[in-house]
Amino acid sequence: MADSNYSPPFLAWAAEVRTSKRAQKALEFLLDKGSVTTGDLQAVGYDHPPRAIRDLKDAGFTIESTMVKVDGKRMSQYTLIDSMSADFAQRKTLPLTFRKQLFEEHGYRCAVCGGTFITRMLQADHRIPFHVGGDPDVFETKDFMPLCGSDNRSKSMSCETCANWEVRDPATCTTCFWHNPADYRHVATVEERRLTFTARGDDVHVVDTLISEAEGSGKSVAELALERLRDATR
Repeated sequence: MADSNYSPPFLAWAAEVRTSKRAQKALEFLLDKGSVTTGDLQAVGYDHPPRAIRDLKDAGFTIESTMVKVDGKRMSQYTLIDSMSADFAQRKTLPLTFRKQLFEEHGYRCAVCGGTFITRMLQADHRIPFHVGGDPDVFETKDFMPLCGSDNRSKSMSCETCANWEVRDPATCTTCFWHNPADYRHVATVEERRLTFTARGDDVHVVDTLISEAEGSGKSVAELALERLRDATR
């Protein structure tokens, strides 16, 4: 590792971080090569490479994802970023009081699925991804939204495969579903619309009925729901 491109402080920190076994091998690969593709990880025995990368991100590593073509096949390429290098834009730590204020303003609801969660199950998400816009000069709740773990991971995957991930144009992000699910013009630059909701109480029966009808018609629940919406708007 003498000729490593990573700074000594970063290497020392990385050596102390504890990760899952599946992530450890991926980390060693990244420290040695700098970048690794989905195909590289599959070749050394990983059935689900994104899980190993997600474990590393959860452990605090900064990893950028891009789409590349290898032998005619499109796949993800992951690059480990030295978060202690001079040219790395370090994230600011969000104060607990700020996170609490954000969650209270949204009623502890995820901005995407609408589900209600306890504090430790919510994440204060940058509406414009940090990779694109960095941190704002002053923290204001309008620049963030609460996301549950599932939707936060979905946003990460969607943003990291978006054409704007390389362009880094904040204005493109401001009209995206992942910036404001209630008011948007595209989803990661693709012209589409999404409807996500959570049914509770008496409404659970309504959804169960829709599921049963979908199974009987050979359609997916989403297809049947969209069909009903078309009928309702004619």
